[in-house]
Amino acid sequence: KSCTMPAFAGFFVPSLEPNRPRGAPMSGNSFKKDNEKFFDLYHDALRRKHKDGRVFWVESNYSGSSTYWSGRRIEAALPTIASAIDKCTASRGDVILVPGFHAETVTTPISLSKIGIQLIGLPVGNLYPTITGNAASDALSIDAADCVVENFAFGAPGTDEQTAMINIAAANAIVKGIRGIGSQTAKNVVDCITLTAAANDCF
Repeated sequence: KSCTMPAFAGFFVPSLEPNRPRGAPMSGNSFKKDNEKFFDLYHDALRRKHKDGRVFWVESNYSGSSTYWSGRRIEAALPTIASAIDKCTASRGDVILVPGFHAETVTTPISLSKIGIQLIGLPVGNLYPTITGNAASDALSIDAADCVVENFAFGAPGTDEQTAMINIAAANAIVKGIRGIGSQTAKNVVDCITLTAAANDCF
């Protein structure tokens, strides 16, 4: 089984390979090199929109990527979403950007535990940043109010009875543009998205 949530109006992301000849295949190197100018412009636009907030990048494919990196530019991207959350400050309007080539497998839930974090995926064509759960728990949990999760894919579960792809346990969450694979062989996700009693006024 699989589940897909439709994407609603959100960030507009133009082609992430503007210098690629028509019909030519995408390449990771092209993605990283040819689009640094686009990323810089996008980054600066977000900084203007969220005057007090900071923008952090996550991209697991960067050689040598470390939790000690700043994450403030694509060239200094952090290796995991959790490491970017650690650098965020609650209620500041921080944004975490995750390009489509990023993938990570988690055995404990990624917790959006700080108010107002926006976790935004930047798909490349049909390639979405992917989170794969490998435990009988949630893959991602929204544990603080006013958070946004947009444009992510959830891989087939690595463990049976994964409780959810996303658990919402706080108010005013926005979740959109989500796709996922709910089962493979005898391994299943119990629910694609779950909401607790605290998940009021969510979209």
